[in-house]
Amino acid sequence: MKEMVRPVLFAGVVVLVAVGLAACGSGSSTTAGTEESGSSAESSNGAEANKSDESQKIWEEALKGTNATPASEGPKPEPGKRITVVDYGLESYSGQAFKQGAEEGAKAAGWQINVVDGEFSSNKELTAIRKAVAEKVDGIALFVIDCPTVQAAVEEAKEAEIPVIYSEGYDCSELKDGGPETGYTNMRYNLLGGKAGSLEEYEFELGEVQAAGAIVENDGAAKSILMNETDSVVTLQITEGYKRISEACSECTIEKTIDFVGSDFGAPLQEKTEQALLQSPDANAVFGNYDDTIIDSAAPAVRAAGRSESMYLTGSSGAPAMLELIRNGEANMSIGVDEYWTGWSAIDRLARLFGGETRAPRSGLGIEIIDQNHNLPPSGKWEPKIDFRSGYEKAWGIQ
Repeated sequence: MKEMVRPVLFAGVVVLVAVGLAACGSGSSTTAGTEESGSSAESSNGAEANKSDESQKIWEEALKGTNATPASEGPKPEPGKRITVVDYGLESYSGQAFKQGAEEGAKAAGWQINVVDGEFSSNKELTAIRKAVAEKVDGIALFVIDCPTVQAAVEEAKEAEIPVIYSEGYDCSELKDGGPETGYTNMRYNLLGGKAGSLEEYEFELGEVQAAGAIVENDGAAKSILMNETDSVVTLQITEGYKRISEACSECTIEKTIDFVGSDFGAPLQEKTEQALLQSPDANAVFGNYDDTIIDSAAPAVRAAGRSESMYLTGSSGAPAMLELIRNGEANMSIGVDEYWTGWSAIDRLARLFGGETRAPRSGLGIEIIDQNHNLPPSGKWEPKIDFRSGYEKAWGIQ
């Protein structure tokens, strides 16, 4: 993810965690609209609840999937718009997928698009935003970038009346009471339980579902090693979702937490994982948070330790390399989160803003489990069952 620890995020995380824990365990919808109502229902935290049953319920519902078509109506994109996308890092699978999705959507809308690689550096991200403002683009879309890390630049964009979209990132107003509003959240997601929800709720749910899989597949007794990236709000939220379900399970334990930042990827993170495995001989699950940590570090470390058959490895994004690990029995499950879809949704959000629609639309993007028994293609990459591209083109009136 990003290159440096950013302490300013942690104050916001406390607020988000407090809100998110009350919202965990909620759900999806089968049709998308533009309404913003519908936060997820509070899960029971009472001691009397059977937490293994809760995990089973979450897992079974997640297996059904929650993806749906995007909102069916929207303004037709105004042709000739110029937009800049600042991507947190094009070396990551998710960063590349978002880039390609945004480029596809912009082409369909008849727009010019410039995608800038942030290279996991807040300084480069800030510089790219300022350059876009100087070039007087019509709109800016950010991917996995939070306002506090680039605040000066996004405030300049607002002053220049250039809308900024946060995709899998948060505005300053969302991270701190009284923080400035500098842009717009990208979309609303399809959650478990039949409702649309915020990015915050969705990220918690990605962690909950990974925990539910680890608990169910370990007969209600998951003993987990957590991969916890500390320099991004969304990854911290995914970790909190996993911890909530795991810690509520009476027979489950958190054996070890591996705190890391984006610059640890490669040999440093694999070494941290190897040390955690040595220190946790009873562990039977590795929570990857997202696929890159499993691909890059956890799977090689587990393989080297000779523990592939006894460990349940989880992730999210549905990256091709993760699917290959699942096929080979070296990882166990991922959650398909199509960042191509997220890229298209950013174009849709800008088109709606240009057309005077300020409410965050319901994108239809939700949960889809990928494991050896569900949604795993025999080769190649995973694709969602929903044709979201046609959905957006229909909403735009260009199909």
